[in-house]
Amino acid sequence: MLHSYPMYLNLDAAINRDPLIVSPETLVTEAIARMIQLDSSYVLVQSQLSLVGIFTERDSLKVIVEGIGLSGLAIADVMTTELITLPATEVENVENIVKLLSRLRQHRIRHLPVVENSGRPTGIITQNSLLQVLEPTTMLANNQQLVDPVNHPTAQLQATNQELEAFAYSVSHELSAPLRRIKSFIKVLSKDYHHQLDLKAQHYLQRISANSQHMWKLIDDLLELSRVSGDPMHYQQVDLSKMVAEIRLELTQTQPERSVEWVIVKGIQAYGDSRLLRIVLQNLLHNAWKYTSHHPQARIEFGVCPLSASQTEGQEQTSDQAIAYFVRDDGAGFDMAYADRLFIPFVRLHTEAEFPGNGIGLATVKRIIHLHGGKVWAKSAIEQGAMFYFTLPPFTNYSL
Repeated sequence: MLHSYPMYLNLDAAINRDPLIVSPETLVTEAIARMIQLDSSYVLVQSQLSLVGIFTERDSLKVIVEGIGLSGLAIADVMTTELITLPATEVENVENIVKLLSRLRQHRIRHLPVVENSGRPTGIITQNSLLQVLEPTTMLANNQQLVDPVNHPTAQLQATNQELEAFAYSVSHELSAPLRRIKSFIKVLSKDYHHQLDLKAQHYLQRISANSQHMWKLIDDLLELSRVSGDPMHYQQVDLSKMVAEIRLELTQTQPERSVEWVIVKGIQAYGDSRLLRIVLQNLLHNAWKYTSHHPQARIEFGVCPLSASQTEGQEQTSDQAIAYFVRDDGAGFDMAYADRLFIPFVRLHTEAEFPGNGIGLATVKRIIHLHGGKVWAKSAIEQGAMFYFTLPPFTNYSL
């Protein structure tokens, strides 16, 4: 069990001393944009040098679920004000990582601001930052008790799994339970009171049912998004062309009447986590299938293309890496002026009436590709289709 391991670390290494801070007047849309830009799961809200609130990914989810309009909405209206914090004077007294992780789980939070006596925030600790400072190689060298002699799990892996379980429980408890009650009431109204409802009321009931089903799908997608960064990665050689062919078969079986030309370059290989790369291709190909659905004839392609030096900026320059994988379609496309919003969770460039969805798929794609150390981007034009590119590091960057 994790709690039996005497895990000690330099806690200061887990503290982000430059937290993302905004004022109470900051618009929610601006705060979310900054969170996305800095790949942050939170913003701290500070007023007159004192911490007054925090806004996290969970809060943004609640805003979406409750249907609160974002236009003109200030962060002060939706931030969490009942704060659990760690006094800066106690930082040196917290030695056991399990104790601190348990504290986060006890309060069902993932962020612990560090504050001075005056209330001024000086940093923040997250579950992820705690896990990142665990170095299994170093810990194993100094303390063999960190390894189970039978299963050999590292403390980092077990702690990561616990973090994932806590998130999954939180989602299930906070969202699934109310939805089950809604579903039950819908069933009662439809069965026992159907004859008392006029056509307008029946229409409303159908809309409630459809939206609750949409919410179930959203929960499933959010759980998938959490599993992406929570599960350990298993690297292996992957036949992407074969994966695409399998996903093509799944899609064509859903709508066999559609006329879609598939062009799949054979023999495209990559090195990465097979399960996660399948999720990437499923999301990209499902999008291509969806956004070509309004065209009587459609074309979907999968292949590779060479990259320019500017496109490989920040990555090791090798012949293995100077390619990008792509999925291309000739569907609805989008305005490139909004391309920077594509990978933001819950943000969509088309209405639900045009194309159904919840804006989670591409966010999941981005997270998976970034976990692999690659990049993802897109090019498009309205009614001229879209082309999504992604890169993966070369085989030489991995070790078995």
